[in-house]
Amino acid sequence: MAGLSPQFSLFLDLARVLAACAVVLCHFGAQRMSGGALWFLNPYGAEAVDVFFVLSGYLVSAAARREPSAARFAANRAARIYSVAVPAAALTFLFDAAGRHWTPSLYAAIPAYAPGHPALALQAASGLLFFNEAWFLAIPVGTNVPWWSLGYEVAYYVAFGLFWYGGRWLRVIGPLAAAVLAGPNIVILALLWLAGAAVRHGHERGWPSRTTGRALAIAAPLLWVAYEAWTWTHMHGRPFGLIPALRPELLQDLLIGGLFAALLAGTPFVLPTKAIAPGAARAIRFLAGRSFALYLLHYPIMLCLHAAMLRWDPSLSPYALLPCTAVLVLGFAELTERRQSPWRAAFNRVLVV
Repeated sequence: MAGLSPQFSLFLDLARVLAACAVVLCHFGAQRMSGGALWFLNPYGAEAVDVFFVLSGYLVSAAARREPSAARFAANRAARIYSVAVPAAALTFLFDAAGRHWTPSLYAAIPAYAPGHPALALQAASGLLFFNEAWFLAIPVGTNVPWWSLGYEVAYYVAFGLFWYGGRWLRVIGPLAAAVLAGPNIVILALLWLAGAAVRHGHERGWPSRTTGRALAIAAPLLWVAYEAWTWTHMHGRPFGLIPALRPELLQDLLIGGLFAALLAGTPFVLPTKAIAPGAARAIRFLAGRSFALYLLHYPIMLCLHAAMLRWDPSLSPYALLPCTAVLVLGFAELTERRQSPWRAAFNRVLVV
């Protein structure tokens, strides 16, 4: 199948790595973190999450075809999420406590610690049960800014699992019930996840054709670049906030997610047949295997390091935050994302009869 070649698999890994790095650089570029050193990268964090949602739909729907039962599907998805989420929650509050002790002013305006903030126990519970973004809750999990997307991601796992493994009625009622509990923001962005799943289904069924695929692979990035150029020249900036009460980037999410899904559909037809250099392939695989930890752990670690710098040596360049954060995240990835087996075994014991 066109979508299952080694080159395409490596492309998926590269997309995960680039999306994770885009989120990190977006957060580093903010005024709070680096004084706005890379301010021009700030808009691309939201677009990177759109890419993650499309990739998730592609990969998780493909994984479901290999899972023998709903229980096995649930156990493997839970192991994937909780192997990083549980340590990440603990590390977030630990790093936050240290950073607040060193430089309290840096944390004063952060929603998790602003006056009237939700209790830390509620933050942890909502995050680990993934209802933090249901409807319009927006409950923070300490300074872990990227955590919001897990409330979306897990909702998609649940809805898809109910549809894929449910019987005649459950596959209809189950996703509808999940949608009612999730709320409009999560439901609308489910279109990105479903777009990824649709592309995977098309690849398995021989769609698109070679000609259509090549056209998509060329047109999608050109339109994406044109949109980015327009946003930088348009006097009002990016078209955010056009739908009151909903996610500000919603229209952009749909556009970018749709363009990336189109690119994903056409990529297998424009990839070189010659294998990439082994060293480069190993590097991409290495980073892709740690991309979830990079995504979920970087913000509280980076902010805590920034607090330490402000306390002990404010003369240090803010760019020192990037390599220091990377080293710590990669170290924690070996203890979290790279240690899914015990979690998988535990969930299998509980869920698989």
